[in-house]
Amino acid sequence: MDTTDKIEDLSSNAPATTIATEEREQDLRLYAVLRSDIQISSGKAIAQCGHAYVQTFIAALADRDPRSEAYARLTPGTKITLDGGSLTNLIALRDKMVSRGIPHALITDRDHLELPDFDGSPTVTALGIGPITRSDARRLLSRLPLWGAARSRGGAS
Repeated sequence: MDTTDKIEDLSSNAPATTIATEEREQDLRLYAVLRSDIQISSGKAIAQCGHAYVQTFIAALADRDPRSEAYARLTPGTKITLDGGSLTNLIALRDKMVSRGIPHALITDRDHLELPDFDGSPTVTALGIGPITRSDARRLLSRLPLWGAARSRGGAS
């Protein structure tokens, strides 16, 4: 059995490089990027992260992205939650994922009440990204803090 795969470097237009499959698979992660410009309880934030992880993984599987099968072998797999800031930032990040062909899913909460920002109308809450490698994430997501870091320093609540 061949232990190498052709994996495209998503950060450039360079041709695919050959990297040991096992090494590359161990480096895959899913990301949930949450909005911090809305008031959201811890429980709702956790639920929205769950939706983001699941939906982006399902999207990757549906697109037959080879990273999805590799990630599935990493039970339970690494999942990281980042602070995406505003809706505008989340949409810009989604557009970046689209342009680079990276699996993603925009999460919209609807029909649930948690005032003042959740009144039952559709509200974009998160962006799921991945699976992507740690190195690709560093290039694409490095400016985003971990979720909760700003909150623990007295930032948004």
